[in-house]
Parts: sequence; structure tokens; C-alpha cells
Amino acid sequence: MAHCLIVGGTGMLRNVGVVFAEAGHRVSVVARNKERLIGLVRDTQRSPGVINPIVADYTQTEEFEKKIGEAIAILGPISVAVLWIHANSGDAAGAVSRLLGNQTEPCQVYHVLGSQAADPTKQTADRSPFEQLEHVSCRSVVLGFKQEPAGSRWLTDDEIASGVLDAIANDRIDSVVGTVEPWDERPGA
Repeated sequence: MAHCLIVGGTGMLRNVGVVFAEAGHRVSVVARNKERLIGLVRDTQRSPGVINPIVADYTQTEEFEKKIGEAIAILGPISVAVLWIHANSGDAAGAVSRLLGNQTEPCQVYHVLGSQAADPTKQTADRSPFEQLEHVSCRSVVLGFKQEPAGSRWLTDDEIASGVLDAIANDRIDSVVGTVEPWDERPGA
């Protein structure tokens, strides 16, 4: 049984936690909404794995880092991390990076990024603090959009979770869920 970490795991990544629990893993899910976390625990209580709910706001870096550190102390090192951390999150990515950097066991990080990460008008910068860690394999999953005859639309939560799970199952270094091209045909462009 692996210890998996999902940050932002009660919304669009909820089904990732469900699949991990059904596969028998210990899954620490970080979210701000306690009721949604309780619902996730309830919905997976018959699974062979377990959901470890962590109520935390990643913009409160110190508390966020402390709570994940406590989960690691109890459930062991993190083997897989799926992280939906917004750019305006303060040092949340740095907090997770510090915790994973203290591990000696290997970990795969799937850094879920919004469609803006694929904006061709912006210069691509180092998007991930995880790439420099010795025992961490960093992957990125960019969320795009769907094109349909009536126009484009953003991805559904199920499409996002399926795309992230596909990236994990196929161990893709760089993935796009949906499409990001042509960029000027994204919803709201």
C-alpha cells in the first residue's frame, strides 16, 4: 500500500482519490472544505484503501506544511503526489517540495496546471519546484479544453480526473488533458 497525496482532492481531482482508495492505497487528501472531505471518506469507506482527510488551506503555508508532515509521519513517505496548486497559493508548492525533499524514497509528482501554462504568448518559465529534488520524478498535466461543433468548452471534473489518471497510468512526463490548440479557440477567448 502506497501513501498518496492529493492537494485539491474534493473537486475536479475527487475521482483520483476514489480510484487510489479502491486500489488499496492510503490517500491523504488536502482540501479546505471539511464537508466535502467527509463525503469523500464516506463514499470510500468500503474501499480496501483509506482516505486520510486533511482540512487545510494551502495559502496558509505553515499550517498546510505541518498537516502534510503529520500525515507523512503517520502514514509513511509519499509515493505519488497529485497537486492542483494555483499560482497565487503563496509557498504551497514550496512546502510540498520541502517535505518531499526530506524523503529518501522515490516519489512521482503530477503537477496539475491550468490552461494558462500552455499560453503561447507567455514565456515558459520553470513551473515546478519539484524538478530539482533528487528522489522525485516530476510530471506535468496541463488542463485544456474540448472542441465541439457548437464551440469550445472547459473540461468537466470527470474528464480532468480521467486525464490525470491516464497520465499516471502511462507515466507521461508531459500531458495535456483535452487540447490547448488552437489557443485562440479556447472558451472565452
